[in-house]
Amino acid sequence: MLKNTQHSDCNECSSICAYFKNLKTDELAELNRNRFEVFYKAGETIIKQGSLSKYLVSFSSGYAKVFIEGPADKNLIISIVQPKQILGGPGIYTDSKHHYSVVALTDTKVCLIELDTFKDFVRRNPEFAEGLIADMNSKAIDIQTKFMSLTQKQMHGRIADGLLYLSEDVFKAMEFDMLINRQELAELTGMSKESACRILKDFKDSDVIDFQNSHMKILNMEALQKISRNG
Repeated sequence: MLKNTQHSDCNECSSICAYFKNLKTDELAELNRNRFEVFYKAGETIIKQGSLSKYLVSFSSGYAKVFIEGPADKNLIISIVQPKQILGGPGIYTDSKHHYSVVALTDTKVCLIELDTFKDFVRRNPEFAEGLIADMNSKAIDIQTKFMSLTQKQMHGRIADGLLYLSEDVFKAMEFDMLINRQELAELTGMSKESACRILKDFKDSDVIDFQNSHMKILNMEALQKISRNG
């Protein structure tokens, strides 16, 4: 963790989550008083699974991986967080604990928002509450889709899904630096590192993708999508 600061204003923030724009002027001022900015270096832990949930985490810049820590040091990456996204988790309204860990993939700036302030907005601002519910529903659909991929598709289909997720949802480009290593790609797609590396080589030999270290280029999007559909 680099440092704690508070120098931007929520009214002028270009990285604020979409449904926070439903807050009224006085509520934005209250939000500004009850949050602070924290800078994390790449590799630092932002949230630790099992720890108490005291703040909502709003990402202003950078990328981070969200993952469940399983037994025997086996992790499952749920998603890659990017700017304008917020993490809270189901523990906010249940057991007040985090049910996943979050680690910065790049240097990252977040806003930590006090939970009491957040819950107060939910109770008194219906538009804000509806935006929160819509965001939760969208994330639930994403998780259901991911679990269907992990449990119903063969390994080639899962790697295709992982690459499509990075291309379409995270980086929104056909050529990008993955930010995750081969082990993390395996954790994103539910397989061993060796299997992930072998399938990447298969895709490269078939001219579906090209890569050099962490730099990835999708050469044939139609073929990659077909592999995903066929599972």
